[in-house]
Amino acid sequence: MYFNRVKYFIVASCLSAAMSSVAQGNQHTIDSLRNILPQIENSERFSVLFELFRLSLGSDLESAQGYAIEANQVAKLNHDTLNLVKSFNAMGYVTKELGYPRLALPYFEEALKLARIKDYKDQIKYLLNNLGMANERSANYAKALEYYLESLKLREEAQDTVAISIAMNNIGVLYQDMGDYENAMLYYQRNYDQLIKSKKPYDFEVCLINLADVCNSLNQFDKAKKYLREAFDFCSENPEVCSKSDLALAHNTLGDAYLKTSEYEMAEKEFQISVNLYTELKLPDRANSYYALALVRYKMGDWQGALDKLNIAEKLAEELEIPTYHLKNYQLFADIYTKKKDYKRAAEYQKMYIALNDEIYNADLIKNIALVQAEHQEAENLRTIAARDQEIIGRDEVLNLQRKQFLFLGVIAALVTVLAAVFYRAQKRQQRSNAQLEKVNYELETAKRTVEVAKRTIENKNQELELSNAELDSHVKERTRELYNSNEAYKKVNEELDNFIYKTSHDIRGPLTSLKGITHLALRESREETIIDYLHKLELTADKLNKILTRLQIINQINHANLKPDLIDFNTMIEEILAIERKRGIPNLLTINTQIQPGIILFSDKEMLQIVLENLIDNAIKFFNDSDRKAPFVNVTITGGDHGTTIKVVDNGIGIKNIKPNEVFRMFVRASERSETGGIGLYLSKLSTEKLGGNIELNVTPEEHTEFLVTLPPDLRSIIAAREEKERGLMRDRLKLQQKELSKSEQNPRTSS
Repeated sequence: MYFNRVKYFIVASCLSAAMSSVAQGNQHTIDSLRNILPQIENSERFSVLFELFRLSLGSDLESAQGYAIEANQVAKLNHDTLNLVKSFNAMGYVTKELGYPRLALPYFEEALKLARIKDYKDQIKYLLNNLGMANERSANYAKALEYYLESLKLREEAQDTVAISIAMNNIGVLYQDMGDYENAMLYYQRNYDQLIKSKKPYDFEVCLINLADVCNSLNQFDKAKKYLREAFDFCSENPEVCSKSDLALAHNTLGDAYLKTSEYEMAEKEFQISVNLYTELKLPDRANSYYALALVRYKMGDWQGALDKLNIAEKLAEELEIPTYHLKNYQLFADIYTKKKDYKRAAEYQKMYIALNDEIYNADLIKNIALVQAEHQEAENLRTIAARDQEIIGRDEVLNLQRKQFLFLGVIAALVTVLAAVFYRAQKRQQRSNAQLEKVNYELETAKRTVEVAKRTIENKNQELELSNAELDSHVKERTRELYNSNEAYKKVNEELDNFIYKTSHDIRGPLTSLKGITHLALRESREETIIDYLHKLELTADKLNKILTRLQIINQINHANLKPDLIDFNTMIEEILAIERKRGIPNLLTINTQIQPGIILFSDKEMLQIVLENLIDNAIKFFNDSDRKAPFVNVTITGGDHGTTIKVVDNGIGIKNIKPNEVFRMFVRASERSETGGIGLYLSKLSTEKLGGNIELNVTPEEHTEFLVTLPPDLRSIIAAREEKERGLMRDRLKLQQKELSKSEQNPRTSS
């Protein structure tokens, strides 16, 4: 049975209107609290800020974050530990909701540390729950399960029905994220039964939606739609309880049910409603809904439409710290590019998916989850045994008391028959007690055997994990050996290519010089204009070739340069470069502006830095705009700070078109027909910048000017020291690998021979 669509959209509209009314009421309260905030101080100010934080959570997370931070500052000034715990918890919660669970962890951990010191039991159980959610979103599933189970234990001890419901719901969500749908259904069903029994509607709609979600995962789509229908009915009757985020989650889950039953148009409508609601609330879950829209397009065979939606989903996921979003996106990227027959990109995304999947769902996760579950089960068994022992002691006390009472009555009555009857009844009761004791002992023995079986199972699993780890270590060592061999081969090829470029440029230089000399003599002796014209062109070509050979030799010089860090004088260096450019010839209309921040402290290699600046400035001059409608300029700006030095070379020349920004720095890539050096100048700039430990990139300014941005570390000496240490480490690794290979060959003489 599917929903009646007319009825369904009427319910959704009513829900939206009801929640809008609730939001308006909240906004009125927020405005009132804001007005009185400047008039109060100390603890009263904390209370108002904390209430503003709580009211803003459903509509404006960024404002909620600001209130939480200010409340924390007030608590610190007042040295109020309880308020510090509350405000740290609030800061962590809003940071997690904004999509940064790993950044939220330090706030929760600090709050938990303070709460444990002061033994704030209520705060501890909430913080354990929040730590579980933050670790879950960060894909630290074993740690999340540990926090959730500890929180559930405290809530059960306090017999707090609502708190127990929240804990069981979160444990169910965790198991569902790990793909353990049976355990997820178990906790969701326990939560559902408890809410029905206690008749408390807190988060009842969330429980129904989660039940529907796990039913989708178990291919029980009719049950999923039944639970969702119940959730929508509940929200229509209790609009003050349900939030817009709950409604968005319900639409997303319904869309998933339609998707898995191949009702693609209905699924797309539901996912779009979910996207709109999450976007309105500025919640990170919209990344997941965009992924769902992409999946619908993929199922419908619209590869490009799927790719467009998935690119939005991945862009949103990059702003967050939720690894599982990337995992799903990578897999769908691989499937889409396979359908588009772009197998190279498909393989890249499949490789990224495998790496991230192995990082999240590794052997350590399985081992840690098993240990946490076993410890929890053992604690449950011990509590059960202790409860039964206490029950036996209580029964013994009751029996002794009854025995004394009957004896006292027998003495008073002094009737032999009554006394005999009392003894007879006492004997019968004793027999029944003995039978009950035997039954309890039998149950205790059974429980102990169950614990022993569980322990043996865990030990067997640990042995299997140890074998798996050993195989994994062997595989890693083999891959390390292959990587080492590949690096050695790559290094050898680079050295051979470097020598080839150097020798070739050096060998060509001699014949080229002879050619120029012969051309020069021919020009002096020839009188025919045609021949003179050809000789001039030949001489110009020889000059261009000479420039290219010079640049190639500079590549060799950069690769083998012995860096000498020194304090850089930018004013002198820029003046020397401009003097060289004036000799080469600067166009009359071109204006060159330099702006150098005074007092820049940069320790770097002067020759390498001069190569970078000379090529960038020469490049900007060479490609100036010769149009009469523009006044051509080149702006050189150099600024410094604690984190390094930034160099900007901006010009309004002809620009770089039809070439991607990253490709312009490759060797022999020519940005324009004006290039006289075969596309080597920008390659030299990038090579020199990387040699100095810096970075170079090409940008286009809002005015469509060309901008080259170079960033350099403040001190090259630390870069050189780090490189030397890395090289020593690689050398040690090579020696260790060679020693292992030698030892292996000695142990297996057949292989070595």
